[in-house]
Amino acid sequence: MTDTEKIINRVKKKFPDAKILFDFEKNLYIDINGMNLSEHHLFPPTKDPHRAWELAEISLKMTQNFNRTHPMRTELYSSNDKKKRINKRRKNKNMDYFGLFEND
Repeated sequence: MTDTEKIINRVKKKFPDAKILFDFEKNLYIDINGMNLSEHHLFPPTKDPHRAWELAEISLKMTQNFNRTHPMRTELYSSNDKKKRINKRRKNKNMDYFGLFEND
């Protein structure tokens, strides 16, 4: 499996409908649900298919890192859900770590 095929598989694992297209200036870009990834992330235009897929992979990594480190990400999830997950992982299921969910 070539390097380009590995990159394509990584991108398609996250976005199965990703495809490579040409724009009006004969530059290549990766299209995901009608969104041009190169234009969205302000990447330079390219005429090389391998480079287009590399830029798509870089944009996926940037998005993942942004979502992981964003300061408002904790507001997306409920603290009760987090406490329930922690209690579920505890080895001693009878002990409630936070003292909040005695009958859960």
